[in-house]
Order: sequence, then structure tokens, then C-alpha cells
Amino acid sequence: MDIYVVTGIGVLLVNTVLIGVLVGRRPKPPVKPMPEASSAPTLPLEVRERLEQRATAAFETAVEKATAQFGQDLEATSSHLNALIVKLTTDIVERELKEYKKGIEAARQSAIENLGQVQRETLERQKALQNDLEAQVSQRRQQLLERVDQRLGEAAVAYIVESLGQGADLGAQRSWLLESLERHKADLKKDLANAA
Repeated sequence: MDIYVVTGIGVLLVNTVLIGVLVGRRPKPPVKPMPEASSAPTLPLEVRERLEQRATAAFETAVEKATAQFGQDLEATSSHLNALIVKLTTDIVERELKEYKKGIEAARQSAIENLGQVQRETLERQKALQNDLEAQVSQRRQQLLERVDQRLGEAAVAYIVESLGQGADLGAQRSWLLESLERHKADLKKDLANAA
């Protein structure tokens, strides 16, 4: 409901109550005394009517003044209440916004901390995986070099035997062959490692 409608209803109710109270205080019509019991003089009818009209006019003026004063008081009270309501509403909204901002900031801080933890764990896991991979590659390379070394030795022996024939004395040439293989062994391993 609009404040003016409420104010109007309030003014109407107060006016009704005031009129009822004032009507209840209105002088009652004089009771005609019995001629034999009364010794006081009575006012002429014309004077009584004039007094009654003046009393009614004074009563109506008093009611109008009271109504006008009540309307002014009600308007001032209404304005004051409106100002208080606006202030209270503003205070409540500001307090709620502060609480909301605190909640948002706490959630943001928690998210940043969680993200930092996830990043640290990811980096640690990545380093561990990289170290494992390097260890496996190094181990595999070593295995391949050992196999190549073994096969190279077998191939060299087979080649020499085939080249010299069955009658060749390998025992006499053994030291020379082993020295030659040892000199070139590092170069062969290096070439094979680069090729792998």
C-alpha cells in the first residue's frame, strides 16, 4: 500500500474517533424543568437556539483544528518514519553486502590456496615422471649398448674367422685384434648411442 493511502486511512479513523469523542461531550439539550419545581428563570427559545448554534460552530471549529493538527502531526510522523525506514534499510543492506563481500573474499582466498596446492603437486608429479622417464631411457640405452657390444664382438670374431679362413692362427693375432677393438670400441658405442 502506498504511504499516502495509509496516512489517509489513519486520518479518517482519527477524525472519526475525535468526532465521536467530541459528540459525546456535546452539551445535552436542556431538560425542561417542571414548572412547579423550578424557580430559576428560563432562557427564551431564541437565545437558546443562538447559544446552541454558537456551541455547534465552536465544536465544529475545534474538530477542524484538531483534524488539521492531527494531519500535520501524522504527516511529520510519516516523514520521520520514512526517513527511519530508509536509514534502517540502507544499514541492513550495507551490512549484508559487507558479509557477502567477506564470504566472497574467503572463497576466493581458499580457491587461490587450492590452486597453488594443485600447481605444486602437478609440478612435483611432472618432475617425478620426468626423472622416471630419464632413468628408464638411460637404462634402456645401457641395455642396448651392452647388446650391441656383445653382438659387435661376435660379429668381429665371425668376420675375422671368415676372412682368415679356418687355418688362421687367431691365438697369435689375438692381442692385436683385442687392442684394435678396444681402441675403436668407444667410437662404435658413441655412434650407436647417437643413432639410438
